[in-house]
Amino acid sequence: MKPYYKTELGELFCGDCLTIMKQFPDNHFDLTVTSPPYTTNLLKEKCKYAGKLLKTNTTNPESIRKRNSDKITKETKIKSNVWDFIVAGTNYGHPAIFPEKLANDHILSWSNENDLVLDCFLGSGTTAIACEKLNRRWVGTEISEKYCEIIKKRNDYK
Repeated sequence: MKPYYKTELGELFCGDCLTIMKQFPDNHFDLTVTSPPYTTNLLKEKCKYAGKLLKTNTTNPESIRKRNSDKITKETKIKSNVWDFIVAGTNYGHPAIFPEKLANDHILSWSNENDLVLDCFLGSGTTAIACEKLNRRWVGTEISEKYCEIIKKRNDYK
């Protein structure tokens, strides 16, 4: 299997990810970071109560809230496993660019230097760029040759 593009740390394969991934042995990758194609983001919704006054009207004596107490919800909270990033700037010719900070945070959180990271929907190459910056080896697959060219250009000018 010949890569479409190669760097010192990574390889890009142009083609269907299911076909390409079958070429690798089981347990070959240390981490998978990817953003599959989608048309709507079903996991994200606006927090309609942030900063607003909530009235508690409970008749339950076991409730941890005081009866008829008012509370203003917090503007901030401890960072959880649901991360929110502002995506702005160039999209490098791809309609749904993966936020660089999101890829960075996942790779830093879940891998070590020299680990092998897979992105089977590499898109515009964000995961590969993050791996290069963080000294992780990477393998990416992308079905679109147009996007493979974008990945190659982004990596050449990182």
